[in-house]
Amino acid sequence: MPPFPVSDVLSLIVTTTAVAGIIFAFSISYRRLKKAQKTYEERHEKTITTINALVTTAQNRLQQQTEKIDNVAYEAQTARISAERLGSRIDHLTVGVETALQASRTVIRHMVAAREQVSTLTKNQQALQEQIDLLDNRYRGMLPETEARTITPTALTNLTATEVQVLQILTKEGPKPASELKTIIGRTREHTARLMKKLFNEGYVERDVRKIPFTYNISEKIRKPVEDSLAKTPPPSPTQETKNSGTQAST
Repeated sequence: MPPFPVSDVLSLIVTTTAVAGIIFAFSISYRRLKKAQKTYEERHEKTITTINALVTTAQNRLQQQTEKIDNVAYEAQTARISAERLGSRIDHLTVGVETALQASRTVIRHMVAAREQVSTLTKNQQALQEQIDLLDNRYRGMLPETEARTITPTALTNLTATEVQVLQILTKEGPKPASELKTIIGRTREHTARLMKKLFNEGYVERDVRKIPFTYNISEKIRKPVEDSLAKTPPPSPTQETKNSGTQAST
């Protein structure tokens, strides 16, 4: 076998060295590329986490603003209804006053014209006063401040289990906003708003409107019956109440 020329051997060595160098350079480049990709993925994950945190914060703030708007809208509606009732009451009082003034003028004219009719006019005046008192007693309850309901120790029997649960929570833990009560009793915001409106209108709870969101506190008129109910067997849970209602409906 003839020996390889020196030039061929040198060429082979150079070629082999070049290929090895290319492979080595490619290996280094590949490692750098993988490292850069890993760094990019870590930064991308951090960016996504930051964006998600910002979105969550914005959603929470939006929910708080929504609750504030709902509270303001509710108060505005309540104020409008109260103003309408007060306006109706004022109209009735105005008519009554005008009628009383006209009658008084008539009585005065009769007293001046004929002294002999003083006795009859006095009786008429007394009858008119009775009518005024009757009208006053009949329409006195139309004023919002006179609509307070008298709460007896047995008033809790007229409430649902959820309503009693809310009164017990306020008695044990103190004032709370509707949003916190909603979470505790596991009801929707609308359901909780209607429930607290009913308890407020019927005098079971008091509402503090000096700050937003509004807070509710147990009324002192009902605190003792609620404390007595806490000392006895607790009322059924809202879930059990729902089941009982469904059973009665199916029956």
